Amino acid sequence: MSKFWTKIKDISFVGVGDISSAAIAALFWFILAVISEPHQYGNITYLISITTLASTISLIGAANTITVFAAKKINILSSLYFISIIISIFSGIISYLLLDNLTVILLPLGFVIFQLVTSKILGLKQYRIFTYYVITQKLIFLVSGLVFFKLFGIDGVIIGMTLSFFPYTLGVIKEFKENKINFKSLKEKFNFIGVSYAQTLFGALYSSLDKILIAPLLGYVLLGNYSLGLQFLTILMIMPEILRKYLLPYDATGYQNKKLRKFAILFSVGITLFGFFIGPQIISVFFPKFESAQDILKVLSLNVFPNTIMLSYWTKFLGQERKKEILITSSTKTGIFVVGIVTLGVSYGIIGIAFATLIASVITVVILILLDKRWSINPKSKTTKEI
Repeated sequence: MSKFWTKIKDISFVGVGDISSAAIAALFWFILAVISEPHQYGNITYLISITTLASTISLIGAANTITVFAAKKINILSSLYFISIIISIFSGIISYLLLDNLTVILLPLGFVIFQLVTSKILGLKQYRIFTYYVITQKLIFLVSGLVFFKLFGIDGVIIGMTLSFFPYTLGVIKEFKENKINFKSLKEKFNFIGVSYAQTLFGALYSSLDKILIAPLLGYVLLGNYSLGLQFLTILMIMPEILRKYLLPYDATGYQNKKLRKFAILFSVGITLFGFFIGPQIISVFFPKFESAQDILKVLSLNVFPNTIMLSYWTKFLGQERKKEILITSSTKTGIFVVGIVTLGVSYGIIGIAFATLIASVITVVILILLDKRWSINPKSKTTKEI
């Protein structure tokens, strides 16, 4: 089989996994939006945002780090697994104490287990297995989340999400059986792990802080509308995320896919236009209770184009282990967004926060382009090959 058709097949496996899992997740959240009230929807989002942030803090073996090391066959995954799991247990306890809600206590551990296992599979380019894992996890969540919501209300969604992660514990057990924990092996890659972790943490802050701050500032009803708009944005970002997951193992092993990157950026323009013009109409027809979400989605849709460019550069930088550029841009994006929430959010409410996401994305893309141009003029090393 030619390289071209091999790439098409691999992308299709990742694509089927991501599209199917995103569609199943979207189906869950859309059904929940129909059977719940906006304030309930916002309350669930608030709980999940806090526990997701706690989970990401626990993930010392950040998803991208695991993928890169697995692709390069660097045998330190068991050590990263151990550290992440221990921290996730403490994160669950802290989440319980902060929220006074026992149902959140195991969610960080489940999230970490699933991320560790699927990230390793991507690094090994086992795309068929990856597809199976992500789809089955979402199917379990769809069924258990809706059933438990009917039985226990808001807490039932948290229970269902937690249960959907734990069948993949076997992947962690297998890693511990095959490779011994050796903390000394982490020293050589400590800087890269730290920078990758910082980037992931900044990303988690970026994706969670708005929802965490909206609840006390503007209330659960507006948070519910904002969250529904974000759910549509997640669907619009499916293709860029597929390409990110496909490209990272190749970037890590020194191969570029320039044509594929250009296609993704051009394709994102069409997705942006669809979200801006068609998305609000879909909300008005199927989710009439969420009136504010229509205007929110128009603004959020404009993020697709800069976010696609951003993911392309970050994947490239991660593969080349360019630590400084990753840290600069991740922290800058989060910092700009926080300032935007405080200023635009207070002045213009939920629409101001939506615009803050767009401003942060655009400025970050400009910085990424400038940093990459400077590196290309005087790179420390040239290790990439074109395919």
